[in-house]
Amino acid sequence: MAGPVKSEPLLIISGGGTPEMNAINHLDNVRWVESLWQGRGPVWSLVADGKDTTPDAARLADVTPDDVEWWLQYLVLRTDGVLHFENSRTPALYDAATTNALQRWIHGPGKKLKSGTTLNIYVTDHGDRLDDQSEIVLWGESINADAFARELDRLPKGVGVRLIMAQCYSGGFTETVGHLLERERSACGFFSTLPDRLASGCRPDPEAVDYHEYTTSFFENLLGKSRLRPDSASGRPAESYRAAHFRASAELQTIDVPTMSSEWFTSAANPLPSDADAIRSAYVNLPTQPPLGPAEVTLVATMAEALNDVTDRLEAELLLRFPEVLYPYAPGAPGRLMSLRPKIERFLRLSPLLEEWLILANRLGQIESAAMASEIASARYQRRQRLAALASSQGFNRRTLPEAAWRRLIECEMKQVPL
Repeated sequence: MAGPVKSEPLLIISGGGTPEMNAINHLDNVRWVESLWQGRGPVWSLVADGKDTTPDAARLADVTPDDVEWWLQYLVLRTDGVLHFENSRTPALYDAATTNALQRWIHGPGKKLKSGTTLNIYVTDHGDRLDDQSEIVLWGESINADAFARELDRLPKGVGVRLIMAQCYSGGFTETVGHLLERERSACGFFSTLPDRLASGCRPDPEAVDYHEYTTSFFENLLGKSRLRPDSASGRPAESYRAAHFRASAELQTIDVPTMSSEWFTSAANPLPSDADAIRSAYVNLPTQPPLGPAEVTLVATMAEALNDVTDRLEAELLLRFPEVLYPYAPGAPGRLMSLRPKIERFLRLSPLLEEWLILANRLGQIESAAMASEIASARYQRRQRLAALASSQGFNRRTLPEAAWRRLIECEMKQVPL
């Protein structure tokens, strides 16, 4: 196993796309990981619109369907509840999360990195999948795995890259790792989910105290630091980045099926490290049988379609009576809506569609809860299958690496966290 290092730089990327899409949990993740890395190396963050003071991160407000403001956002903006917005300022903010800003960072601080340094890149963001390529949703744009590799290859020769990614379809960035290894760099990656799966964690209501997604589990295990109790330890720090990934895979109670770069390059010519015992201890409590999904799961799409139909009709009636609500944030609109509020409340209260909507929404919520429980159980079973395959030196080979490239990848995964 590679020994600990004294310092490793960290670049954080969190785009979010637009203010409405940019769930506050991304910003909370950035701030938490920035604080964790203090004393372990320099940190730079590319976040949303950067140093623009316009509020750009959405937080779910404590407003329920009893309030007309909830209905205005749900019907017209189609947001799941009332969103309030705040500015994405962080202590380590460098610039916006755009391709141009990434290039400025690479040609600025990135050019000062020394050969032999490994740059950690942590991404907490939305992800997409287009033309068989995984993408990071930046601010108003996206960047796919191939383009990301080209940008990172502008770093000085001898600088390695370790990806830690928590966005949807993040496993597709194994392609970035492969491209960098082909360019004779050290590279590896740890991903919250597979190339073809959604990830958990895009939430505008991160206050749920029992919610641990991949970011929380990975960094708590890596550093032995509790997120909910910052002054307390969460356990013994992991022996390596790789071990932290195993632990996170075992303990998650989410839909995620984490993966790491070595799974996708393993073959007879590239044997896995001899850490089978650590892998087995990680998955011992994961289910041995696939779950039987509840019958209600098949009703989710049908029920959601029915709810959307009622929503469309209710919105059409609302806009016909009160066209002002179509642009609730236009200049002067908030004042006009406040004066109309009693009439809008009366309209909603008397609408027969509202009662139909409430019945459907309540039923859909129950069905979705059952479906989510089944999906989480399925993900936990899949994690056991993948970890068991790794413990048996089996991989999911996409590409056979030359021996030197494979050695660089494994050393990157096995390195210990900075002291």
